[in-house]
Amino acid sequence: MVKIHIKDLTLFCLIGIYPEERKKKQKLIFNITINACLKESLDDEITNTIDYADVENKVADLIENSDFFLIETLANEVAKIILNDKRIESVIVKIDKPNALKFSKAASVEIQKNRN
Repeated sequence: MVKIHIKDLTLFCLIGIYPEERKKKQKLIFNITINACLKESLDDEITNTIDYADVENKVADLIENSDFFLIETLANEVAKIILNDKRIESVIVKIDKPNALKFSKAASVEIQKNRN
């Protein structure tokens, strides 16, 4: 099992339940942990491992074109697109929404989804 981390991926999207949140894109910070079964990844071929750039691009496409109300829903959708790769056994998606609360640095959600 190989554990892959994508840290502090910063993307912008419409997110939130209040009218003022629906007017312009907000910053979200993603931390993603992928657990994959990669028996052949030691041969140094990109096709035998998880292409981090490909994951980043798929996540960015989803996020930048999304229009969700809840970060919980967004985290679930990110996990689902990552699990489309059959070699991935599980994924943890954490999303921080800076400035969501008046007296804290961020509100965040973390979701773990398994293949089965």
